[in-house]
Amino acid sequence: MKMKTLEDLLPKLIKSTEDKKLTWIVSSTGFECHIGNQDVKTWAWFDEGSETNFVTVQLRAGPDFNPTILDSVTAGDFESNYNIVSSLHSAARRSAHNVDAIIENISDKLDKL
Repeated sequence: MKMKTLEDLLPKLIKSTEDKKLTWIVSSTGFECHIGNQDVKTWAWFDEGSETNFVTVQLRAGPDFNPTILDSVTAGDFESNYNIVSSLHSAARRSAHNVDAIIENISDKLDKL
């Protein structure tokens, strides 16, 4: 049997986030959510040397100040898995900043103009 990886979970994490079953919060470097005793954390970054955008997603356990990284996936914008990794990051950002409610609020205000 093939070993399961964090990358295998990405579609479920995205769907659960879009369905508002997972709530993400802003962290010091990106966004994170808590699922039982584990955390999922994501952040985007740019490597100036290669002029490449990257997104990292980590599955972590333990205290926030010194977690154990259980699994990790990093994808650059030139890699085949970049779209799914960056889709999770985007969904996490939208959840953490409550973007759906903000857009709905703006839409309501525009309707009243």
